[in-house]
Amino acid sequence: MSNWIKLINRFAISFVPLMILAATVFTQPTGFRDLDPVQRKATSGRIQGDVDDITRRINQGRPNADLVKKRLQLYKDLLDLNYDNSLWDTYADKYEEDLAGVIKIQKTAENCIRLGGFLVERFRRMPIANGAENIYPRNKYFDQGVSSLLEALNLTSTAADLQIVYTYLSIVYTERPQKLIAASRFQKSRLKFPIKSILNDLDDAVTYSRKSLEVGEKLPYASELKANLAGIYNKCGDIAVAVGEYQIGLKFFEKGQEYLGIGGPSCAYYGDWGNAYLKLNQFDKAIEIFNAITMTDDAGCGILWQNKGDAYAAKGEYTLALENYNKSLAIDPADSFKRKGWLHVKTAQLFLQKGDAEQALWELTDAAKKIYVTDCPEFYRVRSEAYRRLGKPELAKSDLQTAAKLNVSADCSP
Repeated sequence: MSNWIKLINRFAISFVPLMILAATVFTQPTGFRDLDPVQRKATSGRIQGDVDDITRRINQGRPNADLVKKRLQLYKDLLDLNYDNSLWDTYADKYEEDLAGVIKIQKTAENCIRLGGFLVERFRRMPIANGAENIYPRNKYFDQGVSSLLEALNLTSTAADLQIVYTYLSIVYTERPQKLIAASRFQKSRLKFPIKSILNDLDDAVTYSRKSLEVGEKLPYASELKANLAGIYNKCGDIAVAVGEYQIGLKFFEKGQEYLGIGGPSCAYYGDWGNAYLKLNQFDKAIEIFNAITMTDDAGCGILWQNKGDAYAAKGEYTLALENYNKSLAIDPADSFKRKGWLHVKTAQLFLQKGDAEQALWELTDAAKKIYVTDCPEFYRVRSEAYRRLGKPELAKSDLQTAAKLNVSADCSP
C-alpha cells in the first residue's frame, strides 16, 4: 500500500467531523510546519523553480508519467506551503490538472481515489453559498469528485481501498447539505431549498458510511469506522432538523445510537438528539434523552449538562435548570469559549426569573470575561434588566443604547 493510502487510512478513522479527513490530507502543512512566512515564501519560490524545470522537460518530449508524478508532488508541496492563502487555489488547479493527466496515463484505483479525495477537499473549501444555485443540482467539484471515486470502485476490490472510497463519499454527501444550511440566505428565509435533494444526500451519506464499515469490519480500525458511522448519523440528524424535517432527523438519531461505542461521542450525540426534541417543545422527551447516558465530568459532557438545563428552564423548573447550568460551568471553568459566556447569561436570566437581580449581575460579570459575549446585544439587554431592577436607571438606559447599536452576528448565537 502506498504512503498516500496509509495516510488516508490514518485520518479516516477519527470521529471528529469526517469532513476533516480530506482537509487534513490536503491542506495542512507537513514538513513545512515550523517555517515562518518568509521561509515559506522562499521555499515556495525554490519549488516553483523545480516545477518550471520539469515543465520544460515535459514540453520537450512525449508525455512522461514519472515526470508528471514528480511535478505532481511538487504541487502538493506548494499546496502545503500555501494552505492558508489565496495561492492555494492556483496550485490546486495545477495539482488537479496533473493528477488528471496521470490518470490518463495510468488509470489506477489509487490515482482515482487521490483525485476524488482532492476534489472533495476543493468542494469543502468552497466559500459558503448564499443559496443552492452553485451547490444543487450541479457543482463541478462535487460531480467530478463523486465520478472519480465511483471510478475507483470499478478498479479495486481491496477492503482498504473500498473503505477509503466509501468514507470520502459519505463525507461529500454530508458536506453538500451542510454547506446549504450554513448559507446566509437559507438562515434568513429557508423558503427555497431543494429538500428532496437534501434528504437524498443524507440517505446516501449514511449508505456509504455503512458500506465503509461493512468492508472495513475486519480491518484493525473497525471500531473507529463504527464511530464514524455514528458521527454521520449525528450530522444527518442535525441537518434534517435544521431544514425542518424533525421526524426524519429523530429517526437518524435513533438508528445511529447503536454505533456509539466505548469512547464514542455520546454526550455530543445525545445533546443534539435531545435538542431536536427541545425545538419541538417536547421538554420531557428531551430530558429523557439527556438522561439516557451517564454523563461524566470531562469537557465533552459540558454541553449536555447545559442542554439539560435548557430543558428544565423551558419547563419553568428554575432550580433544576440552575443545578445543571452550574454543573456545566464547573467543567473546565477556565474555558473562554462563547459557550461558557452564554451559559453565564442564561444563568443570569434564571436569577432574574427568580427575582435575584444582584446574583444575575454577578453572573453577567463572569459572562463579560468570556470571548464574543460583549459583542452581542442580548448580553446588554439582560444586563439592562438587572440594572433596572437594582434601581440603576442610567446604567440600564446605557446598556439598552449599546444593544441597539450592535448587529447580531453568527457569534451571537448561544
